[in-house]
Amino acid sequence: MATFDLLNLWAKKSDDDKDHYPLLCHMMDAAAVADQIWQNCLHQSAKRFVASELQLSDNEFEAGKWLSFFVGLHDFGKATPDFQGESEKIKGELEKSFFKFNRKPMTYHGVASACLLPDFFKEAVSIDFSKKVAIAIGGHHGTFPRSEELQETRRFLGNGQWNTIRTELYNQMVESCQTRDRILPNSKPGNALLCFWQDLLLWLIG
Repeated sequence: MATFDLLNLWAKKSDDDKDHYPLLCHMMDAAAVADQIWQNCLHQSAKRFVASELQLSDNEFEAGKWLSFFVGLHDFGKATPDFQGESEKIKGELEKSFFKFNRKPMTYHGVASACLLPDFFKEAVSIDFSKKVAIAIGGHHGTFPRSEELQETRRFLGNGQWNTIRTELYNQMVESCQTRDRILPNSKPGNALLCFWQDLLLWLIG
Protein backbone atom coordinates (compact mmCIF):
# COMPACT_ATOMS: atom_id res chain seq x y z
CA MET A 1 0.00 0.00 0.00
CA ALA A 2 1.26 3.47 -0.87
CA THR A 3 2.19 5.65 2.08
CA PHE A 4 1.54 9.37 2.50
CA ASP A 5 3.98 11.78 4.13
CA LEU A 6 2.39 13.69 7.01
CA LEU A 7 4.20 16.83 5.90
CA ASN A 8 2.24 16.79 2.64
CA LEU A 9 -0.95 17.73 4.46
CA TRP A 10 -1.33 21.44 3.79
CA ALA A 11 -2.55 24.38 5.86
CA LYS A 12 -1.90 27.24 3.42
CA LYS A 13 -1.30 27.17 -0.33
CA SER A 14 -0.50 29.48 -3.18
CA ASP A 15 -3.28 30.50 -5.56
CA ASP A 16 -1.83 28.33 -8.32
CA ASP A 17 -1.74 25.29 -5.98
CA LYS A 18 2.00 24.81 -6.53
CA ASP A 19 3.31 25.80 -3.10
CA HIS A 20 1.99 24.34 0.16
CA TYR A 21 2.73 25.22 3.79
CA PRO A 22 2.56 21.96 5.79
CA LEU A 23 -0.23 21.67 8.33
CA LEU A 24 2.08 20.24 11.00
CA CYS A 25 4.50 23.15 10.61
CA HIS A 26 1.66 25.68 10.86
CA MET A 27 0.35 24.05 14.04
CA MET A 28 3.81 23.89 15.59
CA ASP A 29 4.42 27.54 14.70
CA ALA A 30 1.14 28.58 16.34
CA ALA A 31 2.03 26.68 19.50
CA ALA A 32 5.49 28.27 19.60
CA VAL A 33 4.08 31.78 19.21
CA ALA A 34 1.48 31.12 21.90
CA ASP A 35 4.27 29.99 24.21
CA GLN A 36 6.15 33.25 23.59
CA ILE A 37 3.00 35.27 24.22
CA TRP A 38 2.53 33.42 27.51
CA GLN A 39 6.11 34.02 28.59
CA ASN A 40 6.60 37.59 27.42
CA CYS A 41 3.26 39.34 26.85
CA LEU A 42 0.54 38.13 29.21
CA HIS A 43 0.06 39.93 32.50
CA GLN A 44 0.76 37.85 35.56
CA SER A 45 -2.87 38.08 36.62
CA ALA A 46 -3.92 36.48 33.31
CA LYS A 47 -1.48 33.63 33.86
CA ARG A 48 -2.80 33.11 37.39
CA PHE A 49 -6.36 33.06 36.07
CA VAL A 50 -5.62 30.42 33.43
CA ALA A 51 -3.61 28.28 35.86
CA SER A 52 -6.39 28.48 38.43
CA GLU A 53 -9.06 27.53 35.89
CA LEU A 54 -6.99 24.50 34.91
CA GLN A 55 -6.44 23.62 38.58
CA LEU A 56 -2.74 24.15 38.02
CA SER A 57 -2.57 27.23 40.22
CA ASP A 58 0.71 26.10 41.77
CA ASN A 59 2.37 25.71 38.40
CA GLU A 60 1.87 28.49 35.86
CA PHE A 61 4.62 27.00 33.70
CA GLU A 62 2.55 23.84 33.19
CA ALA A 63 -0.56 25.92 32.45
CA GLY A 64 1.32 27.83 29.76
CA LYS A 65 2.49 24.64 28.09
CA TRP A 66 -1.04 23.27 27.96
CA LEU A 67 -2.39 26.55 26.60
CA SER A 68 0.23 26.54 23.83
CA PHE A 69 -0.62 22.94 22.98
CA PHE A 70 -4.32 23.71 22.68
CA VAL A 71 -3.60 26.76 20.52
CA GLY A 72 -1.39 24.68 18.26
CA LEU A 73 -4.25 22.27 17.62
CA HIS A 74 -6.56 24.99 16.28
CA ASP A 75 -6.33 23.75 12.66
CA PHE A 76 -6.47 20.04 13.42
CA GLY A 77 -9.72 19.93 11.45
CA LYS A 78 -7.82 20.69 8.26
CA ALA A 79 -6.73 17.03 8.23
CA THR A 80 -10.05 16.11 6.63
CA PRO A 81 -11.34 15.29 3.13
CA ASP A 82 -13.03 18.62 2.47
CA PHE A 83 -10.10 20.86 3.34
CA GLN A 84 -7.35 18.74 1.82
CA GLY A 85 -9.51 18.28 -1.26
CA GLU A 86 -9.29 22.02 -1.95
CA SER A 87 -5.85 21.29 -3.42
CA GLU A 88 -6.15 19.12 -6.51
CA LYS A 89 -2.46 18.28 -6.24
CA ILE A 90 -2.68 17.03 -2.65
CA LYS A 91 -6.03 15.35 -3.27
CA GLY A 92 -4.46 13.32 -6.07
CA GLU A 93 -1.56 12.26 -3.86
CA LEU A 94 -3.92 11.27 -1.06
CA GLU A 95 -6.08 9.21 -3.40
CA LYS A 96 -2.99 7.31 -4.55
CA SER A 97 -2.50 6.39 -0.88
CA PHE A 98 -6.11 5.14 -0.67
CA PHE A 99 -7.62 8.09 1.15
CA LYS A 100 -11.36 8.36 0.47
CA PHE A 101 -13.08 11.68 -0.21
CA ASN A 102 -16.68 11.93 1.02
CA ARG A 103 -16.70 15.69 0.80
CA LYS A 104 -19.24 18.28 1.86
CA PRO A 105 -17.93 21.48 0.25
CA MET A 106 -17.45 24.45 2.54
CA THR A 107 -17.17 22.38 5.71
CA TYR A 108 -15.65 24.80 8.22
CA HIS A 109 -12.36 23.38 9.49
CA GLY A 110 -12.93 24.87 12.95
CA VAL A 111 -16.08 22.78 13.37
CA ALA A 112 -14.11 19.75 12.21
CA SER A 113 -11.49 20.47 14.90
CA ALA A 114 -14.22 20.62 17.53
CA CYS A 115 -15.61 17.28 16.32
CA LEU A 116 -12.30 15.43 16.24
CA LEU A 117 -10.32 16.61 19.25
CA PRO A 118 -12.43 15.23 22.13
CA ASP A 119 -11.56 11.68 21.09
CA PHE A 120 -7.87 12.53 21.34
CA PHE A 121 -8.16 14.49 24.59
CA LYS A 122 -10.24 11.92 26.46
CA GLU A 123 -7.27 9.70 27.28
CA ALA A 124 -5.75 12.51 29.33
CA VAL A 125 -8.59 14.67 30.65
CA SER A 126 -12.26 14.42 31.58
CA ILE A 127 -14.94 14.19 28.89
CA ASP A 128 -16.46 17.49 30.00
CA PHE A 129 -13.09 19.23 29.82
CA SER A 130 -12.24 17.75 26.42
CA LYS A 131 -15.55 18.80 24.86
CA LYS A 132 -15.40 22.36 26.18
CA VAL A 133 -11.79 22.90 25.14
CA ALA A 134 -12.52 21.45 21.70
CA ILE A 135 -15.41 23.90 21.25
CA ALA A 136 -13.16 26.81 22.23
CA ILE A 137 -10.50 25.64 19.78
CA GLY A 138 -13.13 25.18 17.08
CA GLY A 139 -14.23 28.80 17.50
CA HIS A 140 -10.82 30.22 16.63
CA HIS A 141 -12.22 32.43 13.86
CA GLY A 142 -14.74 34.05 16.19
CA THR A 143 -17.82 31.79 16.35
CA PHE A 144 -18.25 28.76 18.60
CA PRO A 145 -19.56 25.73 16.67
CA ARG A 146 -23.25 24.96 17.18
CA SER A 147 -24.53 21.47 17.99
CA GLU A 148 -26.24 21.09 14.60
CA GLU A 149 -23.01 22.03 12.83
CA LEU A 150 -21.11 19.42 14.81
CA GLN A 151 -23.68 16.75 14.04
CA GLU A 152 -23.62 17.47 10.30
CA THR A 153 -19.84 17.75 10.04
CA ARG A 154 -19.22 14.40 11.75
CA ARG A 155 -20.53 12.70 8.60
CA PHE A 156 -17.73 14.12 6.47
CA LEU A 157 -14.55 13.74 8.52
CA GLY A 158 -13.22 10.66 6.75
CA ASN A 159 -12.12 7.41 8.35
CA GLY A 160 -9.59 4.66 7.71
CA GLN A 161 -6.44 6.35 6.44
CA TRP A 162 -7.72 9.72 7.69
CA ASN A 163 -7.87 8.42 11.27
CA THR A 164 -4.36 7.02 10.95
CA ILE A 165 -2.79 10.23 9.71
CA ARG A 166 -4.68 12.36 12.25
CA THR A 167 -3.34 10.16 15.02
CA GLU A 168 0.16 10.69 13.67
CA LEU A 169 -0.46 14.45 13.46
CA TYR A 170 -1.72 14.58 17.05
CA ASN A 171 1.18 12.52 18.37
CA GLN A 172 3.65 14.82 16.60
CA MET A 173 2.08 17.80 18.38
CA VAL A 174 2.26 15.99 21.72
CA GLU A 175 5.97 15.40 21.17
CA SER A 176 6.63 18.91 19.89
CA CYS A 177 4.82 20.58 22.80
CA GLN A 178 6.14 18.00 25.29
CA THR A 179 2.75 17.41 26.90
CA ARG A 180 2.92 13.62 27.21
CA ASP A 181 4.31 13.57 30.75
CA ARG A 182 3.10 16.92 32.02
CA ILE A 183 0.83 17.51 34.99
CA LEU A 184 -2.70 17.16 33.60
CA PRO A 185 -5.28 19.92 33.88
CA ASN A 186 -8.20 18.72 35.98
CA SER A 187 -11.11 21.08 35.91
CA LYS A 188 -14.47 22.08 34.49
CA PRO A 189 -13.44 25.23 32.60
CA GLY A 190 -15.86 28.11 32.80
CA ASN A 191 -17.01 30.30 29.92
CA ALA A 192 -14.54 33.01 30.92
CA LEU A 193 -11.59 30.70 30.25
CA LEU A 194 -13.05 29.49 26.95
CA CYS A 195 -13.59 33.07 25.78
CA PHE A 196 -10.05 33.95 26.87
CA TRP A 197 -8.70 31.12 24.69
CA GLN A 198 -10.88 32.20 21.80
CA ASP A 199 -9.66 35.79 22.12
CA LEU A 200 -6.04 34.59 22.19
CA LEU A 201 -6.61 32.53 19.05
CA LEU A 202 -8.27 35.46 17.30
CA TRP A 203 -5.36 37.71 18.23
CA LEU A 204 -2.84 35.13 17.12
CA ILE A 205 -4.33 33.88 13.86
CA GLY A 206 -7.58 35.70 13.23
